[in-house]
Amino acid sequence: QRGRNPLFLGGDVRTAKYGIEWRHPLYDSRIVEFLVRIPPGVRFRGGRSKVLLREAMKVNARRIDTALEKLRKALLTLRGKRIGLLGIAFKPHTEEVRHAPGLALAAQLIQEGADVVAYDPRAGAAAGAALPRLTIADDPYAAAEGTEALVLVTEWPDFLSLDWAREFATCDPSYYK
Repeated sequence: QRGRNPLFLGGDVRTAKYGIEWRHPLYDSRIVEFLVRIPPGVRFRGGRSKVLLREAMKVNARRIDTALEKLRKALLTLRGKRIGLLGIAFKPHTEEVRHAPGLALAAQLIQEGADVVAYDPRAGAAAGAALPRLTIADDPYAAAEGTEALVLVTEWPDFLSLDWAREFATCDPSYYK
């Protein structure tokens, strides 16, 4: 039926929200909440949804650049530095690493000569396969061991319950003062 596509032609967004939440492998609550807040009459036709996706990818790229700038400023150089990444997946609760900002950050750090070690509760194996020079740690404390910088990349709920005193105690103390 013409006009019944809930996402693109003004149908019931709540029905679409249910479908996205339970059926899409890359479900992201931020996108769904955005869709629910779209006022009636706003429609995505033609290339509009592609424009939104492109803009989201640009925002992710800027976040990677910002993280790199902060690391360069704090460490002066990335060459030879050991940097830990907590979370590498595209988002929490998935092992998906395609287009993951964490994987892009790790690749850039490795390209600039850093020794990068990462921990992710689910995506460690996939990240290691996608980026062979990335060291995958068995737990978050091992990822922090001997690092000069530790970056929280993916907001896994598991990280909320970490013993952060223990986490930082394993880091290189000369950089954490």
